[in-house]
Amino acid sequence: INEWPAFDRTPLLFQYLRELGVSWPDLYTTFNMGMGYYLFVTAENEERTLQTVRDAGYDGVMPVGDVREGEHGVLWQPSGYSAEFLPPPKA
Repeated sequence: INEWPAFDRTPLLFQYLRELGVSWPDLYTTFNMGMGYYLFVTAENEERTLQTVRDAGYDGVMPVGDVREGEHGVLWQPSGYSAEFLPPPKA
């Protein structure tokens, strides 16, 4: 994940949880930071998918990253935040 809304644009609940000491990994893995849904599409279909979703009335849609080969997990590293490696959930 290399793009994300600025922390002050996230829902107040998540800002409050962070102030209480909830870790970044927990905010993203347990609470999904209020993002809602993720769609995984090929790079070739990104713009078409974004436009289709926007045309359906979901104006908050945005690209947040890309899928790469490597260790299974999420490298969360948007500009303005410290990098975190979020391992996959335990089965």
